[in-house]
Amino acid sequence: MRRYPMPTLRKTALLLLVGLVPATGPVIAATAVDCTCVGTAEYAIRWNPKKGGPKSAEEVLAQFQLGHPEEDKYEIQYFDVASPVDAPPGFAPIARKRSKGEKTELTYKLRGPTVLPMSPSLAEWPCPLPSAAERKEEADISFISRHQSKAVYSRSCTAKSSIDGSTFPVPMSATPKGCSSTMRRLKAEGVKIEEWHLSNGAKLIEISQSGRDTHADREAFRDRFVDPLLAKGITPLDQSKSEMGSTCD
Repeated sequence: MRRYPMPTLRKTALLLLVGLVPATGPVIAATAVDCTCVGTAEYAIRWNPKKGGPKSAEEVLAQFQLGHPEEDKYEIQYFDVASPVDAPPGFAPIARKRSKGEKTELTYKLRGPTVLPMSPSLAEWPCPLPSAAERKEEADISFISRHQSKAVYSRSCTAKSSIDGSTFPVPMSATPKGCSSTMRRLKAEGVKIEEWHLSNGAKLIEISQSGRDTHADREAFRDRFVDPLLAKGITPLDQSKSEMGSTCD
């Protein structure tokens, strides 16, 4: 693993602060940023198997020799909801319903290109799901090439219930987008492999792993997963699962 001398990092950070070096925006060089200080991150890379690379979740599992996976199957729907009036610039809401058997999860997420302000804190953030059992703040870092990753930042809350109680609160005025996708997930050794079948007939595969929002974890994910998959011929997608899954044409 490459090491970067601390004086260089400190100097770069100072130049960014005083405006002498332009910020790179949400698409960043994979080795250029040490930490955005969000903490939790999910690293991912996704591809259309028709354009090269492993064709199924099982092929990915075998390539990385990940054994004894847990398997889940979901139906996923997205909804239109109004954006909060106090949302930071560039942030948009995502409302998702994910069903498995007789259980369902409702998730509300506020997602955008920069780290959210520290105030309100995650605990004080006004989640519109009153019975939310889980709150989360993380960076989603997707590789779109070997040397570039695309980072977005989010806060989310999730409520779990039976199928009969699986509706968004009336004040949210959630309107179904009118289509659904199916997703099959294999999870082994802390690694998730998802195989999505979208409403338009397209298929995508994603491999992801949770970590810290640091240069070291970004580089470790690249070395372990991105490089071998690129060698297998994948073409990374630059759209998120939410963007693709919520498109109904």
